[in-house]
Amino acid sequence: MVSEDNQFCPECGRPLPVGEAVEGKSNKKKLAGIIIACIVAVIVIVIIAASPGALPRPTIDYMPTNWIRFGLTPYEEGIYEGYYDDQAGVIQYLNQVTYDSISILYERAPKWDLNPSTLEQDADGIFRSDLGYIPDETGIMTMAGTIAGYAKGYDSGLDVYDLELVLVLDQVYLDIYAVYYPSEVEDQILDMIDSISL
Repeated sequence: MVSEDNQFCPECGRPLPVGEAVEGKSNKKKLAGIIIACIVAVIVIVIIAASPGALPRPTIDYMPTNWIRFGLTPYEEGIYEGYYDDQAGVIQYLNQVTYDSISILYERAPKWDLNPSTLEQDADGIFRSDLGYIPDETGIMTMAGTIAGYAKGYDSGLDVYDLELVLVLDQVYLDIYAVYYPSEVEDQILDMIDSISL
């Protein structure tokens, strides 16, 4: 409002009748409020985009007869702990006739590159830790279009073959465990693992 002391518009200098509102000041405040709100909105969007969210879920695209997916725990539930990440999801497949199985534990891959020897060491370490015996063989192979570390062995106490593979697909670290018998089934198991996609 214009007072007796100030009878001219502070913006443009035109004469104003006493009691008339000066519009320029309130528009500046509105504009400043809008600009601040836009800045806050952009910051929130950037934070949401940068925060880790859901991981793509791996699937086995080649499913031979008698195989089904029988278990699924999404990554987002955070029930399992991963090898590098503090949470992991699990997907399980089962042959309903032979009871051979494949379990895929998936987690966010570490920020550093995992070279082939690191993947082989991971597979060997996981095998020994989870299964409690030294694998008969370790190495690297190409699986699902990328390098995978593996460890495998024969468990004479249970009369089964154990296979552990680790690989990274699109920043998702996959820890794959297969148990099967007889050894001839290994080719089918490897074909299934080779068909994994995100």
